[in-house]
Amino acid sequence: MRLWIGLIDAVPIEANKEQSGRGIFTTVVALAATSTSFVQSITRELEKLRYRLVDIDEVELFEQRKEKYQLTEELCHLACIAESGGDPQFTRFHSYPLDEDE
Repeated sequence: MRLWIGLIDAVPIEANKEQSGRGIFTTVVALAATSTSFVQSITRELEKLRYRLVDIDEVELFEQRKEKYQLTEELCHLACIAESGGDPQFTRFHSYPLDEDE
């Protein structure tokens, strides 16, 4: 298992009345064997939070991202939590209004 990172876009599922009409984007880190299993893990975790994954970008191994960019202390802390066997870890959710057709 390796640590992966990606940028997600998600929308609330119907049961999520509190966030109805607002989508979110955030960075997530999680342990996974492959990029595919990383996406599957994120999808399951978002469902627990009553969100549906719309898109995921910039998926790569955390160590590769760390080599290319100076990462925030918060992101490195979340990576440590995820790496120690915890659930996928999300940075702060940034919300946006959904279009009528989403």
